[in-house]
Amino acid sequence: MKVQIENVFFNLDPRFKDHSQLLNQLYDLQSQEPIQLQSQYINLEIWKIIESYYVVNNFKPAKIEVNCDDENIVFTPQDLEILRMIKKSNISIHKYFLAARYLNLPSFQDLLLSKLATEFYVDITKPKQSLENLCKKYPQVPVVTKDEIKQYNQILQHLI
Repeated sequence: MKVQIENVFFNLDPRFKDHSQLLNQLYDLQSQEPIQLQSQYINLEIWKIIESYYVVNNFKPAKIEVNCDDENIVFTPQDLEILRMIKKSNISIHKYFLAARYLNLPSFQDLLLSKLATEFYVDITKPKQSLENLCKKYPQVPVVTKDEIKQYNQILQHLI
């Protein structure tokens, strides 16, 4: 399967079509024409990390269950490495998510959403402690009181 991103052409492992509805729909065994991916949704740097995710997981990514805020418990070592690569790339997680949605890659979307979920995880058995930990993690975000939430809700009712 030949693919083009930006002006670069490369051969893609055919197992990708089993993970991406878009690639599966566009793949034509008879055609020699490359599948052109839209650069407004994906660039080479993002693609390389997405490709690495599937390759290091041997095209069988593990299902992720977010049950705490400890990434070392939630993610496999391979997934942690991919998340480090994403962070190191200085490209927003939002752009990775847009690329994953464009390619329709549910497993990669799950990885990204799970990363966000661990970041803001609140343990319902210890909500106060969880919220205190969030406040320590993000000191730049002011704490919102219940009265402020009520005020916001009143204002939103008038705007909608």
